[in-house]
Amino acid sequence: MSKHSDCSHPISQSSILSLSKKSLTSHSDESPLANYGLHFFQFCRNSLVYVYIHRSVWAGSSAWHERLACIQEDAGSNPARSTSGRTRYISGDRIFNTLWQMKKDGYAEGTIKATDRRLRMIAKWVNLDHPESVKEYIACKKGKGSYKEALADAYDRHVRYNGLTWVKPSYRRSSQPPYVPTEEEVTILTTDAGKKYSLILSIFRDTGMRPIEVERAIRRWFDLKRGLVNVETAKYGAGRTLQLKHRTLAMLKEYVGKHDFSLNDRLFPKTRTMRTAFNRIRQRTAKKLKRPELLKICLYSFRHYLHACTLLTFLLLKVYLNQRLR
Repeated sequence: MSKHSDCSHPISQSSILSLSKKSLTSHSDESPLANYGLHFFQFCRNSLVYVYIHRSVWAGSSAWHERLACIQEDAGSNPARSTSGRTRYISGDRIFNTLWQMKKDGYAEGTIKATDRRLRMIAKWVNLDHPESVKEYIACKKGKGSYKEALADAYDRHVRYNGLTWVKPSYRRSSQPPYVPTEEEVTILTTDAGKKYSLILSIFRDTGMRPIEVERAIRRWFDLKRGLVNVETAKYGAGRTLQLKHRTLAMLKEYVGKHDFSLNDRLFPKTRTMRTAFNRIRQRTAKKLKRPELLKICLYSFRHYLHACTLLTFLLLKVYLNQRLR
């Protein structure tokens, strides 16, 4: 298995291939290999194997589908009772089919992963084979309209790919202006974040990049001589070239110099890791300075801050030119 895999079982891809073939032909409880194979595929069913859909050439093979079918048959059609006391409906093979069809249809990895997570969450409470039950669950679930809309979108894909029918509910997104931090607040958080995250937050501040774009940033994107970043836009838009400030560029050069990055290596952590670390930084700083307003700031707030500064500069320039032309 690749070192980038999220699976906790440290076995290689070749051993998984061998294991899958042997576990299909042997279900003996006396065989340690068969026991491990069943445990491994049971784990993959619970995690819904989105990692293997993206990163393994053998995902979607007939052996894989056959083994998932065996697990589903062994589990039975009746819902299982979980340790938390709620009913857990087992529909791993159908969810796997949804994810695999999305992969073949060219959906982005982030969309597939989000669909996986939302379908598994719904499946813990209601049967995914009963659209009306799912519709009632989404309607009664606490959350904003945008969250319910995301759940409905995920289940709509599941319905489409598994031959089910339903009338998709309509939810309205609530509109609220984002919180735009002040320059002082941005500076406080950036300087109190430690070396690594001071660099990351400075890049957010200077460029307005999205968190997923920072996650995907590779060494090839950065021109360390001119302080430029050639960003591959996350939402399928045109790429753009952004400028780093001198202080940020100096920190970036020091960071790159301490690591042996190749041109295609990613420089920064995953989005979830960055958000978790930023939450700790934000809470620590807000508590230390007794400034609870800092808790309103998220990673996207740096993007809003840059756009607000750009708009303000444009308006001031417009006023200045109007005065000169009079």
